[in-house]
Amino acid sequence: MRKVLIIHLLKSLIIRCLIPVKKSHIVFVLFLCLWLGETVYAQDTNLVSLNEATISENRYSNYQIGYKQSRPDSLIKNLFNGSNLSDLFAYSNSFFVKSYGTNGIASTSIRGGNASQSVINWNGFNINSPMLGQSDLSILPGFLFDDVSILYGGASSLNGSGAMGGSVMLKNESAFNKGINIKVFSDFAFYNSSRNGIAFQLSKKRFTTNTKLYFNKGKNDFLYGDSINGVYTTQHQSHNKLQQLGLMQENQFLLNKRNKLSFNLWLQNSDKQLPANTTEKVSRSSQEDQFARTTLAWQYTREKYTLFVRSALFMDGLNYNDSATSVYSQNKSTSIINEIENKITINNQQVIDFGINQTYQKGNCSAYIKNINRYAAFASWQFTNKAKWLSAKADVRQELIPEKAFHPFTWNTALEIKPLSYLTFYANAGKLFRLPTLNDWYWTPGGNPNLKPEDGYTYEIGSALNKQLNATQIKLNVSYFQRNVKNWIVWLPGASNVWTPMNLLFVKSKGIETEAALHINTKN
Repeated sequence: MRKVLIIHLLKSLIIRCLIPVKKSHIVFVLFLCLWLGETVYAQDTNLVSLNEATISENRYSNYQIGYKQSRPDSLIKNLFNGSNLSDLFAYSNSFFVKSYGTNGIASTSIRGGNASQSVINWNGFNINSPMLGQSDLSILPGFLFDDVSILYGGASSLNGSGAMGGSVMLKNESAFNKGINIKVFSDFAFYNSSRNGIAFQLSKKRFTTNTKLYFNKGKNDFLYGDSINGVYTTQHQSHNKLQQLGLMQENQFLLNKRNKLSFNLWLQNSDKQLPANTTEKVSRSSQEDQFARTTLAWQYTREKYTLFVRSALFMDGLNYNDSATSVYSQNKSTSIINEIENKITINNQQVIDFGINQTYQKGNCSAYIKNINRYAAFASWQFTNKAKWLSAKADVRQELIPEKAFHPFTWNTALEIKPLSYLTFYANAGKLFRLPTLNDWYWTPGGNPNLKPEDGYTYEIGSALNKQLNATQIKLNVSYFQRNVKNWIVWLPGASNVWTPMNLLFVKSKGIETEAALHINTKN
């Protein structure tokens, strides 16, 4: 009976949507997922009494061993509640952000990688565009997320394609039985702009819902200095309006002591004018970004076993309009992701994790209408000694892309040693890969259907100090990394001066990162 219920819930979200997906792919994955989850402990009939509010974490929350991670300071996070993620990351020096100014695109650049080599992960799902291979940080409000963290380095065995430079993890904390919580904010700027938001959370014993609404609007008609022609002049920024409206709804249900159901919805529309660049006198172009993202997750917990079944449906649209050149472009993409994860606690020292993933992606624009299916199997082993000073982790992932006959295999190993409670040494090494985007393969004219995936290796070693001295806290992190990638994809002028993507032979990047912080708590 439980199998029938879960399959019905998942099919309602995925199979009945207006997307031409082969039902056999989805049904096969879900059937195998549920079968794996039921058979691991099929002979164990003893009931286990669990705390209803204690929920096991999936592999995305536990991917900390042997890696450098950082979070923007909580004070800075609160100060930038009304800003987008690009402003938050740039101010907190989390990593370099490529920003093209007000209303311009902003993208990640972690450890020398481009935006397509980093993953933006929302509640365990990659939200990068399947057409562009990246996300625009300038349209992602920081107000939406309670927890924003950055995982540095390659993690292809965790996130699959694209996680070569780093990963940005976005999620919200939802606790049960906490009552009612309401937050309201408004920001006003001198250049005729405002940012407003309200968050309402209702937390009961078996149910929690979190609703966030935000509305951003601005003319952004400020003055700026221009000296591009050798003469300094004051210019007035025009054609720079922005209007953004969004809703995020997250719900969790404790069905009983073993079963938890989650449903998340994220709707957003951003309409912005694109101001003239340095070579233009007047601009009449505008861009509209809109998306609808839904996720459904079921968690089944026993004493030493947890089953996660997750599905996501992402529908994104990007519309560009330029009345001056009579250009109007509509670009739509769809992603459907199904995943099963099994987590088994062998004892107090060892945990194994394994599962499968199916991802369907489709691009629909004037240049092409194409789709691609990807399948993956993954597994990991985690060890911590009894004294808690030594931790190790090993991960493997096998991808299958039938349309392109690609079968990337990735792995990762990590080690962490804590000789003192405040001192940690860590190291990791792994195999990386990134598939070409749909635009890379199919854009007309210029797309290259013969492109190969980027692949390579990454290595890292580092140390972290977190020492509390009375009212003073000292944080210091130093790490060395190296990444060797072949078949790096770059768009270059080709035949008839048509730009086309090509595989470069080899790219090597390495560097040293340092991070230091001093916190002093003063008593009133």
